[in-house]
Amino acid sequence: MRPKQVTQPGESLLNALQTRGISYVELRSIDINPFVPSGIEPAQLHFLELFMHHCLFTESPNIDNQEMETIRYNRNETAYRGRDPSLKLIHQQENITLYHWASQLFDEMQPLAERLDQVHHTDHYLQALSHYRERLSQPHLTPSAQIIETMQEAEESFSSFALRRSQLHHQHHVALKLSDERIAFFQAVARQSYRQKNILEHCKKCQVDKNSFYKEGQGTYRIQTLRCACN
Repeated sequence: MRPKQVTQPGESLLNALQTRGISYVELRSIDINPFVPSGIEPAQLHFLELFMHHCLFTESPNIDNQEMETIRYNRNETAYRGRDPSLKLIHQQENITLYHWASQLFDEMQPLAERLDQVHHTDHYLQALSHYRERLSQPHLTPSAQIIETMQEAEESFSSFALRRSQLHHQHHVALKLSDERIAFFQAVARQSYRQKNILEHCKKCQVDKNSFYKEGQGTYRIQTLRCACN
C-alpha cells in the first residue's frame, strides 16, 4: 500500500504529500482475475475497501524481526497451499488453520460491512463479504482453482490459457465504443500534454531550483521541482 497525492507539473510525490497530505492510497500487487475483462470484479473492490477499513480501525503494534519472519512464512504457505483445508499458519505464536483465522477476520468485518452499507444506502459490502466467505469454505470456487480446472479441461498450459483469455478480453474491449464527447475529451487532453512536453523540452529559460534536491538514499538525490519562466 502506498500513500498518494496528485502532483502538480514538476512536483515530486514526496513534496506533494508534505504540502497537501494524503489524497488516496494505492493498493499494489493485487491478483488479477483472468475471468473478468477488467481484471477485477465489483465484489472484490468492495471487499478490499471493507478490509482496508478494518485495518484502519484495528490496533496494529510495531512489527519486530521475529514477527516479520512469521509473516513471510504465512504469506508463502498461503500462496503455495492456500486451497488446502488442512493448511495451518502461525498466529500469535500458535498454529491455526487458514480457514479458522480467515473466518475470525470475516466475523470482525461483519459489523463494519453493515455500517458501510447503512452509510452508503446499499448492500454491496455485506454481499461482498458473503461472496468471499463462500469461497473460503469452498476453495474450488476461487479463481486459482477455476484456472486449474479450465486448463485441465482444455488440456492446455498456463501460457496458452493466459493468451486465450487475453484474446477474449481484447475482443471485448475493442467492441466497446466511446462516445464522440469522450473521444473529443481525450484528444484535447493529449494535445495539452504535448504542448506542455514541448515547453519543457525546448524552453531555454527553464531552470531547476537550486533547493529542489532531496536525499533519497545513500548518495542518491532527485529533482523535486521544475520551474519554467514561460509558464
